[in-house]
Amino acid sequence: MRRKRNSLTPDGVPQKRQATLLTSFARIDKALAIAGSKRKIVDLTKPTLSNGISGKPTCSNGSQGGAVSQSRPASHVSASCVELNPSRSLNKTAQSSLQSVSHVSDTYNVKSGQASVEAAGPSTLSADEASSPQLCPEQEKVMQLVRDGKNVFFTGNAGTGKTFMLNKIIEELRIKYGRDFISKVALAAPTGIAATHIQGTTLNAALGLGICNYYKDFGSMFKKETRARISRYEILIVDEVSMLSAELFNTIESNLKRLRNDVRPAGGLQLIMCGDFFQLPPVTKKWTPGMPSDMFLNWGYAFQAPAWKAANIEHVLLTKVFRQQDGEFIKILDNIRYGHDIPAALKRLRELCMRPLLSSNGIKATQLFSRNKEVDETNIRELAVLKGATAVFGAEDEVVLDPALQGTHVDPTWQREATSRLEKNEFFRDCLAAKEIRMKVGAQVLLIKNLDLEGGPNNSRQLVNGSRGVITSMVPKADVIRGLEANRKALGGDNNISMSKMDSKGTQLVTEVHKKVEMLRGWAGTEIPVVRFRNGAEIQVLPTIFSSTVPHTGECRRVQIPLKLAWALTIHKCQGLTLDLVQVSLKDCFAQGQAYVALSRARSLEGLQILDLDSSCVRTDPAVSDFYAALKGGDIKSLKDDAWERWSCMRSGSAAQGDQTAGFGSQQPVGSVSQQPQALNSFGASQAVLKGATGGRQNNGCFHCGQPGHWANNCPSKKGGGSTTGFIRR
Repeated sequence: MRRKRNSLTPDGVPQKRQATLLTSFARIDKALAIAGSKRKIVDLTKPTLSNGISGKPTCSNGSQGGAVSQSRPASHVSASCVELNPSRSLNKTAQSSLQSVSHVSDTYNVKSGQASVEAAGPSTLSADEASSPQLCPEQEKVMQLVRDGKNVFFTGNAGTGKTFMLNKIIEELRIKYGRDFISKVALAAPTGIAATHIQGTTLNAALGLGICNYYKDFGSMFKKETRARISRYEILIVDEVSMLSAELFNTIESNLKRLRNDVRPAGGLQLIMCGDFFQLPPVTKKWTPGMPSDMFLNWGYAFQAPAWKAANIEHVLLTKVFRQQDGEFIKILDNIRYGHDIPAALKRLRELCMRPLLSSNGIKATQLFSRNKEVDETNIRELAVLKGATAVFGAEDEVVLDPALQGTHVDPTWQREATSRLEKNEFFRDCLAAKEIRMKVGAQVLLIKNLDLEGGPNNSRQLVNGSRGVITSMVPKADVIRGLEANRKALGGDNNISMSKMDSKGTQLVTEVHKKVEMLRGWAGTEIPVVRFRNGAEIQVLPTIFSSTVPHTGECRRVQIPLKLAWALTIHKCQGLTLDLVQVSLKDCFAQGQAYVALSRARSLEGLQILDLDSSCVRTDPAVSDFYAALKGGDIKSLKDDAWERWSCMRSGSAAQGDQTAGFGSQQPVGSVSQQPQALNSFGASQAVLKGATGGRQNNGCFHCGQPGHWANNCPSKKGGGSTTGFIRR
C-alpha cells in the first residue's frame, strides 16, 4: 500500500497525475523482481545488487573483487545525472561497460572502491585508494570481529573511513541475511540527519521510543508490537555514537535484557557502533536541584556507562586518514582534536588560512556557521542577488507500508495508524533533500548524493556527496526525456522491453535509461538544473530517491533533486562531508568538538579559509582525551572514569523516597530476568524494576497511570491502550 504525502509542484499548481510516480515505481519494482505481491506492494526486505549485473562487482581493471554491494533495494537506485558531453554517447559505450553510462547514486558504490569514505558525507580517496575495493588492515580487523559475532566499536579521526567501513559491514550483512535483513538488523543513529547517512532511522524509532523526557517514557519499548520487533533483532548498528549519551545507552541496554529475557549484554544483541567522541557530543539537559528525580537528562558519553564497560566491546582505532593528504594539515587537526599545543596550531592556521579564498571555476567556497540563523540569512541573501527567475523544485513524498501490513487480514485501523506514523516520521523533517528547493542560474550548490560518472583509477571526474558546483542553466524536463528516449533506442531498446530478462549488459543499460525516464515522467518538476562542478564535469542533475526504512512499518520516500544551496551550511549538518572550498566561522562554536568538525571538513589547507578565530572556540573534553589515550595505549580496560559515580551522588541526594532507593549504577537482582516493562532510571531511580504479583509494578501499579492490574503498554488511560492485539490479526 502506497500513500503520497502532500506534494509541491515547481509552479504551485496541483498535478492531475497523482498516480504516475507510484505506477512508475511499481513497474520498476516488478521488473527488478522485488514486488511483494500481485498488488505491486514493494517487498522491503529482498536484497538486490546495486550494480545490477552479477553477484561480484567488476573492478576497473576487469577483475572481480570486494564485497557485493547491496546497500539498498533496487527501488532505491538513483538515476541522478546525465553528462553533457556529446562524445560520451550511450551509443558508443553500450558495448563496453555499464558503469560508464549508468550513473548510479549510492551511499557506497563497489565500482569506485573506497572512493566513498563517509556515507552521506563520503570523501574521495587518493587515486590509489579509490582504485582498490580492498579494505586496509585496520578495516579488515573490524570486519573479522563483526563476522565473529563480537560487540564492536570502531573509531578514528575525521576522514578515516568510519562510515565507509560501516556501509561495507551493512552490505555483507545484507548478503548474509537476505530477505530477513530488515527484521534481523536494526540500522540506527542518535539523530535523524545522522541516520540518513546509512539509510536507517533514529535509535529511538528503531526501539519504539518517542521523546524521552522521563524514565517512564522508556516503557514504550514493551508495547506488544515493539517487543515482538525488538525480540527478532540479532544486530543493532549505531552510527555517530558520539551523540549517544551514557544515560541513554545504559537505560536501553538494561531494558533490552528484560525485554528479550536474556541476561547477556544488550539482551544478546550484537552491537556494532562507530563514531568519534571528539566530534559532536550528546545534547544534555542541565540538572538543577528540585528537578523530578525521574527526569531523563541524557548525560555523559556512551563509554562512561556501566553497560558499555560490561558489554565486552572490542575497540578498534582507525588511523589511516583518507580525506586529507597534507601531512601538516593532518598534524594541525590532530592537535586540535586532542587538545595538544592549541596555541601553536591556531597560530599556524592564522598564518596559512586567514586570507581570501579565490573561487575555482566560478565556484565559491562554502561558509560554515554554528547556527542556522547565519546559514539561512547567507543563502537567502546570496540567492536574491542573482538575476533571473527562481526555479522551485518540489519533492514528491510517499510512504509504503510493509508487506506484512497489507491485505484483508490486517485491521484497516492499524493500517491507517501505521501510515500516519510513517507520514509523521522524522525522515521528512531531517532528509538531506529539502521538501522545496529554490534555485537560480548562478546558484552555488552542493551535491548530496554520490554520482559515479566514470569509475576506475585516476578518476578526476568522480562526483561524491559534498562535491561543489554552480548551476549554469535550466533544461526543460521534456527535452531531457526526449534525449533519454533517443539514447534508449540507440541502444536497441524499445518501450516493450522485457525488463525481467536482464541477461546482458546491453539490456541492463536500456533498463537503467528506462528507469530514469519513468522517474522523470512521474516527478512533478518541469525543469532540470545543469551543474558545472569544480572538477569540470557539467551534468544535468536528475531527481533521485531518498529513503528511510522503519522496521516492520514501511518505508518513507522522497524524490528530489540531490542538491542544496551551498553558500552556507551549519557545522552540524556538514558532519561527514568533505568540502573542496570552505570558509569557517568559529566565533560562536558552543559545543565541544564543533571547531574540529568544521575544520576537518576541508580537504586541504589550500581550500580552507578561516573567517574568525580565537582560542576559546577549541574545546576538548578531558574525559574523551583520557578515553582515546587508553585506546591508543591498547589498554582500554585500564581507563578510570568516575563520572557515573559522581552523577549518582548528585542525583541520589534529591531522589524521591519509596521504590527509588537503588544506588547509582547498582546491580540488578540476581536470577531470571523479568519481562516486566522497566523504565529504568540509570542514576538509581529504579522505577519499579520488579514484577508484582498482579503483573504490574512491585507496588501492584502500572508505571503509566499508577493503577494495579495491567502493564503500561495495555494501560487503558493511554490512547490506543488496553489492546491485546498488534497490527496483524491472527
